Parts: sequence; structure tokens; C-alpha cells
Amino acid sequence: SEERYDEAITTLGQWRELSVEENATVFQILALAYYNKQDYRTAIPHLISHMDMLRAEGRDLGKNLYGLLNLMYIELEDYDNAHDVTKTMVGLFDEASDWRNLAAIYGYLDDDAKRIQTMELAYHKGYFASEAEFLNLAQSLAGLDAPVRGIKILEDGIEQGVVEENDANLRRLTQMYIMASEFQDALEPAKRLTELANDGEAWDYLGYVY
Repeated sequence: SEERYDEAITTLGQWRELSVEENATVFQILALAYYNKQDYRTAIPHLISHMDMLRAEGRDLGKNLYGLLNLMYIELEDYDNAHDVTKTMVGLFDEASDWRNLAAIYGYLDDDAKRIQTMELAYHKGYFASEAEFLNLAQSLAGLDAPVRGIKILEDGIEQGVVEENDANLRRLTQMYIMASEFQDALEPAKRLTELANDGEAWDYLGYVY
């Protein structure tokens, strides 16, 4: 309960007044108490002090500490600091979730070029696991006037079985081939599209690429 966190904060404050030296664990408990009270602005400097003391002692910092710091910055919509923490996490841990978070933060910062670049790096590292990721990057590249790169990613997703070879995705693929003026290569997905959709637009695409 909030009352329990307040008691812990008061007790640790008294302990710090009497103690000659600061203690890393005390900063950690204070950070967590303020975090649980959703007082992120007060929690953050305590957590940073905890992390600084661990570093000074030559101890490794767990990913959970960076993750908690990042979460609080995002809650406060402090995306510049969240960006710095996430870039550190990418460098230290290099996990798929870190790259996804970094791309999302570039989105919050309205830096679409870096958002797409980050997603593309994550793709080349083999970190894509969902249809949404393949579609997002492929369409973003097409929107960035790089439809050939988008085509490669969308086709790779289909080949891997992550992206469903359905009406909507074949339509996207055909459109990208047309954007790239790759009419010969557009024939196969356009034909498959007419088999699945059999609507006027699908037949228009096929007629266009012929």
C-alpha cells in the first residue's frame, strides 16, 4: 500500500541522516518505493544514484535496472533521455526488444528516417518475429521511395511463413512492384492476387503490369 511505501521512505531518510556513507541498496529501495507511488521524477535520481554506486563498485548492472529507468522516462514522455537509455541497452544487450523500443522512441521523436533505419538493422539481425514488423518496415521503405528494399522484406516474410500470403499482402506486394517499375516481377503476385481476390482492382493491376 502507499502508506507502507511512505513508511519505508521516512525510515530510509532517517537512516541516511544518521549514516556516514551512502548505501546502494538504500537508493534502490527508495527508487522502487517512489516508483510504486508513481512519483517517477523523484524515483529516477534515486535509481541513477543506485546504478552509479554499483558501477563505482565495479559491479555489473542488470538489464532490469536500465529497463526500469527507461520505463519511467517513457511514462514522463521524456523521450530524449529514454532514447539515451535505450541506445545504451542496444549496445549492452542487443536483444530484439531493445531494437523495437529504440524504433518506437524514434517514432515518438518524429525521426522517421532513424525509426526506419533502426527497424531495418533489426531485420538484418534476424530479430523480426511478427507479421506486423515485416509489413511496417516494408511499407515504411516503400513510403521512403525505396520500394525495392520493401519488396525484398515483404517477400522474405512471406517465404518464412511469418507474413500470410493473403489478398491484402499480395495487393501490397503488387503495388510495391509497380512503384518500383518492376513490371515483369509484378506478374506473379498480380496473378496470385486475381486468384485470391478476383475483384476489379486486382484485375486492373494484372492488366497494368502486362
